[in-house]
Amino acid sequence: MKIKVFGKILGTFMVALLALGVGVTLRASAGTENNVFGFAWGGNEAVDTNGAFAVPNNGAIDGDENGFGWVSFNSTDCDTDDNGIVDLSEVRVHPGCPAGTIASYGVNIPEGDGGLSGYAWSEHFGWISFNATDLARCPSGSCKAERIGNQIKGWARILSIRDAGANAGGWSGWIQLDPLIAGPDTVTLDVASSPHKFKGYAYSDELGWLQFNPEKGGVSYENPSTVDLKINGKDAIVSGEATLGTPLNITWTSTDTQSCTAVAGYGFNNISIGKNSTDPPTNGPIITQAVFSSLPYKIECTGLDGTTAFDEVPVTLLCVRGCDTSWSACSKACGTGTQSRTCTSSTCDSYPEEQSCNTNACNQSSWREVAPE
Repeated sequence: MKIKVFGKILGTFMVALLALGVGVTLRASAGTENNVFGFAWGGNEAVDTNGAFAVPNNGAIDGDENGFGWVSFNSTDCDTDDNGIVDLSEVRVHPGCPAGTIASYGVNIPEGDGGLSGYAWSEHFGWISFNATDLARCPSGSCKAERIGNQIKGWARILSIRDAGANAGGWSGWIQLDPLIAGPDTVTLDVASSPHKFKGYAYSDELGWLQFNPEKGGVSYENPSTVDLKINGKDAIVSGEATLGTPLNITWTSTDTQSCTAVAGYGFNNISIGKNSTDPPTNGPIITQAVFSSLPYKIECTGLDGTTAFDEVPVTLLCVRGCDTSWSACSKACGTGTQSRTCTSSTCDSYPEEQSCNTNACNQSSWREVAPE
């Protein structure tokens, strides 16, 4: 491990350039659109940089550190209202939070196997990229930052060091997510926790270990719960596709949920169901029949994080019985008028109807010309 005193100076210089708009052009989506949150920590106290006020290697975060420093994985870690400004109250959220304007950034991890993407932010070195386009020609193995099972593998890269070129002092900015050298555990996911937590360490040959579950931080992710309800394989049943008594085949799937409840719909109201229609106790779709109702069929599920997700399917039926409401008076005595009514049949939802009336031509035979007085 090569810990260099000028590393922190280089990082601070490059971060200053980035703050002025020099260097990397960030192409990150809004922090709230990414699902990884929290702070990792990578620090060393090899040199006393604060004179009498600092105690090197004392294990405390007291300002004499070099290395990664705090690494934020989402701009909303500090900019909690996601308005692009870290105000005074938000600075107090965490020691790694800067004051002032902040770019919107974040890292995203898939629910299953696949690549990570996005940007994290090191307080000393700026942007750390997990995007495959920034990770070509890594030192060894597969360059892609990716999830395989509950293991995090591949590489990430500090872009300010990469872009410093000859001014980087021979550094390259690579961070190995599954280091092979002897040391702490590599980065893994604890999917039993909610939200799911990262554990272990990544490694930089230039900056040392980066801990994903430090005492005063911790990195985690959560995938929003999803629910997909289908009736006869569709997201909506429109008029003409079903009539009173038509069989309805109700199926559903959900992800990252603890439990689900059928909350509305004929034959689908407050009954015990599983997280998916193939789960117990139904072990398959629910079969019911169409009735006239203004309420959609609806399912609600409780996510792993305690939030509620829902989906609903409207069923609009063709009214097969005639309307039994009287027509209004015609708007004209002759010459084609209109009349209307609101149908309130006992078997149908209310709906308006309109028709032409008194279509006969008006009689002009009694007209005569009158001379002016």
